[in-house]
Amino acid sequence: MRILVVNPNTNKSATDFIRKEAEKVASPDNEIVAVTALSGPIELVTPEDTERAGEVVLGVISEHQNEIDGAITAAYSDPGLARAREAFSFPIVGIGESSMKEVARISNRFVVISGNPHNESIYRGFAEKYGVTDKLTNIRFLAKHDFEADRKGRHDSASDRETLLAALVEECKRAVDENQADTIVIAGGPLAGLATEVSRDVSVTVLDCVGCAVQRIERWLRTGSPD
Repeated sequence: MRILVVNPNTNKSATDFIRKEAEKVASPDNEIVAVTALSGPIELVTPEDTERAGEVVLGVISEHQNEIDGAITAAYSDPGLARAREAFSFPIVGIGESSMKEVARISNRFVVISGNPHNESIYRGFAEKYGVTDKLTNIRFLAKHDFEADRKGRHDSASDRETLLAALVEECKRAVDENQADTIVIAGGPLAGLATEVSRDVSVTVLDCVGCAVQRIERWLRTGSPD
């Protein structure tokens, strides 16, 4: 099977992190095709960015539709997901949706950790939509200096993995101590791959949203149902 993974922003280094995590999780007989948006911001900061990125996602999937068996939209706000499912007949999942589905299955108390406070309303909407509001104890955000991309592309702090890892570990420990979280969701495509490293220093389950999406779409392709 060939699975298209769409990074809806123009950050190519983020696409590399997303691809590496997707390939790590994917079954050996499935091929990951990771594509970066050709236009738009380097980071989806606002709900308006997400709305505009939906068109980008639809365009990328349309371009590859005859070559793939399924697709993943790899921004945590899941741009274009509902519209893409209406437009195409093959399985399509979002990384935000997939992580919420997974915490619904395994968690009693979870915390979402993100680099983007502007999308908090979207994340809380996801929790309500996927029936996990009672399990969501907090949404925590990295300090601005830890995760800040220049929207003109002059600086890519998402590539500063050492700084991001240290900030995530600190925030995850706070989520455990202050919110009694039993599961933590690392929210965001550019943060793909860091959950494994964070989990070495944290005593609870840490979910990578890209990994959740790959597992979910493979289950859908294999069984005919994502859940």
